[in-house]
Amino acid sequence: MPVIARYRYALLLSLMILEALLLLYFQPAGHLSYATNSFLYIGCSLAIGLVFMVFFYGKEVEINPGKGVPIKQLAISLPLSLLALVYVVYTFRTTLQQSGPGVGSDIIPTIQTAAQRLLDHIDVYKDEVVFSTHSLPVTYLPMQWLPYTISEAGHFDPRWITLGIWLGVTSLISIYSYKKEPFVALLFLALLGYLLYMNRGILANTVELMVAAYYMFLVFALNRKNALLQGIAIGICLLSRFSLVLWLPLLGFTLFAANKKKELIVTASTALAFVVIFYIIPFLSKDWSSFSRGLDYYTYAAGGEWQKGYHLKAGTGLAFLISEKANGSIVDKIHLIQKIHLFGCLALTGLMGAWYWFNRHKIHYKIFLLASFKIYLTFFLAFIQVPYIYLMIVGNFVSIAIFVECARYRLARTN
Repeated sequence: MPVIARYRYALLLSLMILEALLLLYFQPAGHLSYATNSFLYIGCSLAIGLVFMVFFYGKEVEINPGKGVPIKQLAISLPLSLLALVYVVYTFRTTLQQSGPGVGSDIIPTIQTAAQRLLDHIDVYKDEVVFSTHSLPVTYLPMQWLPYTISEAGHFDPRWITLGIWLGVTSLISIYSYKKEPFVALLFLALLGYLLYMNRGILANTVELMVAAYYMFLVFALNRKNALLQGIAIGICLLSRFSLVLWLPLLGFTLFAANKKKELIVTASTALAFVVIFYIIPFLSKDWSSFSRGLDYYTYAAGGEWQKGYHLKAGTGLAFLISEKANGSIVDKIHLIQKIHLFGCLALTGLMGAWYWFNRHKIHYKIFLLASFKIYLTFFLAFIQVPYIYLMIVGNFVSIAIFVECARYRLARTN
């Protein structure tokens, strides 16, 4: 491996490890204040995207064909990956046994209700989900609950669906990448094992691991020539958490500027068709106000979290700055961060688009897309109105996916 490649991988790997430690170790353990931890976590996440871009900027690159994995590396990576897999599955199973799917959060019960309504041929979004202490509308988009119709129909714990989807995407990425990065499966499993060790509640009470898998799949698809696959991946992500929606114009502009108009048309058409088929026709068309009701509920729920303040000080986001420094009521402050979030994301994608236009001949468009997505996602998560820790794991798994895809390229050889 060339020296520059070794340094590149070492730096990215170090940043990924630091990003994981800043997520769940330094601030909760009292080593750092929540403000310091937040700035370091966001800065580390941004650095991963920037480093990936900088290392390939101004250089001719080519696809690394990959060779047979050296037997020494295989002898190390395979047993370690299998041990990590055993640990993950065993710990996950123990976690499920210790905590039912409805304990500690209304996320999974709401998803179960939506899935069961579909199986019962009931309008998924019409009525609120009623709990003993409160009620709420079904705010989740179809790809957030649709896979769980399998567990509802089969009457087993829905969290096995979450792990199954994640393992499926991890296996896909590993199969395609092991010749270039033989430790790829171990990297993903190590992060999941770390999450299970540090905070089992994330995986016991949420389905964010599935969303992370969707976004990992998007990174994988973006780095392939298959525009149909890209469109499907975008559609899946849009119908889970729509975090990437403000990045999509940059994607379209990049493909246009790179003279990849056919790829743009196929990708956009496929993503649009996916959204129409799986959301607009079967659900949204029955009640066009259901989407806005979901957004309104997020704002309402954020008010309660801002009053308590706990999640604002999780050491991952910047909402605490608005809460502590801005004037006005809680509602005024939430509206302010929503505006910063919206216009900040638009400004960021605009700036990155302008940068790419003037530098499009100096960087491979696929590399720019991956790096810009990581930078955008970091900013998006940094300014969400309630920076729950479980939402941030998506960014951490995206970092590993980008690291793995980095191995797909090498500097072009010159004669």
